Amino acid sequence: MKKRMIQCCVVFAILIVLVISDMVILKNSNTIPPSPDGYLNQQVENAEENSERNVSIEETKILYGEWQIDRAVLESTMYTGTSLDGDFENNIFDPEDYVGYILRYSEESFSLGDVEYVNPCYLVREITVGEYNEGGVFRNPDLLTLIAEEEIEVEGNAISPNMSQARLLWVDVTFDYEANYLDCSFIPVGTQVVLLDYDTMLVGVWGKILLAYRIQ
Repeated sequence: MKKRMIQCCVVFAILIVLVISDMVILKNSNTIPPSPDGYLNQQVENAEENSERNVSIEETKILYGEWQIDRAVLESTMYTGTSLDGDFENNIFDPEDYVGYILRYSEESFSLGDVEYVNPCYLVREITVGEYNEGGVFRNPDLLTLIAEEEIEVEGNAISPNMSQARLLWVDVTFDYEANYLDCSFIPVGTQVVLLDYDTMLVGVWGKILLAYRIQ
């Protein structure tokens, strides 16, 4: 009888071990991605989130200085210059009216002409020539033609077959307060620019685009 009880205890212990093993395997199986596709999708999302390289503080400072607006150089295909291009009729203006104006950028302030705004925040990211063209959908001449005509060296290179992949710096200037310009409820030009090289930048990203040169 005693021997039979020992055998029963051994069998019961083995059953307990098997049950615990099955529970561990089941728990681990729940931590595996539901499918290879699900895992791949997550990797794609992570890659897209990290696709824009962080821009250092030193690279941001390339914008600092004085720039003079030279002329209008690009115009979006669908730009009409009427209220159809804006949310409110009083938001419509002709950027070309600001040709000759001076834009000033520094860590402490931003100025359009004689109007100064303190404590600007510079949001900087990279964009390719191709992405800029696609976003503005420009009439001829497009940005590639402009780069060739102005002999601008983007990333140290003149126009090339791979120029559409050349990187530019896109800068948005924002404020933590309501920034008005004279009778306008917004700042008409200068708060959204794209640097082509150290001395040349585009003022605006859609509509009528202005070209500005560094003067200081």
